[in-house]
Amino acid sequence: VQVIGTGFLLKDYERGEFNCSWQEWLDYSIGEVFESDLPAKLQILSTQESDRALRFIEAIKEWKFQPALTHANLVPKNLIISPSGEASVIDWGTALAQRVPHGELAETFVWEPGEPFIQAFLEGYGLTNDELHRIREDVAKLELLRIFDSVRWAEINMPERVQDYSNLARKKFDRFLGKDRGLRTT
Repeated sequence: VQVIGTGFLLKDYERGEFNCSWQEWLDYSIGEVFESDLPAKLQILSTQESDRALRFIEAIKEWKFQPALTHANLVPKNLIISPSGEASVIDWGTALAQRVPHGELAETFVWEPGEPFIQAFLEGYGLTNDELHRIREDVAKLELLRIFDSVRWAEINMPERVQDYSNLARKKFDRFLGKDRGLRTT
């Protein structure tokens, strides 16, 4: 579903217009994480690593695309499979207008689903593994922003999850930019 604007908040239901531009949404999201240097403050990354992560993520500011509505939380608990195998998606409470399929892939990959789920996801989106490979680095940029934003959210709303999310953020940084660098499918 194509929409106008980007973000979580729908300001005009009839037109499908969201509350901000891609640039405004990124400035807010990146600012919330990196202006306070949250990754270094929580000792997830060094200051130098945090700067590298920021430069990696900021490249997405240049994207030009038509935003579309995404679920933004496609995990098994939000899918109902009928006896005939037809899938229905429930719980659209975190829906987000963003780049498709990049945003939906990043939201899904951040929680490291298993290979069967990834293959079903790709099939549902009509994507091949080759197509995923071509966009994987761009997806990784959103994925890294998403996990650091989840750390920020947990610090405020679920302090007991901060360490788990921080560990996952560190793992993602190492995968995309650190010692284990090499973009893999998952």
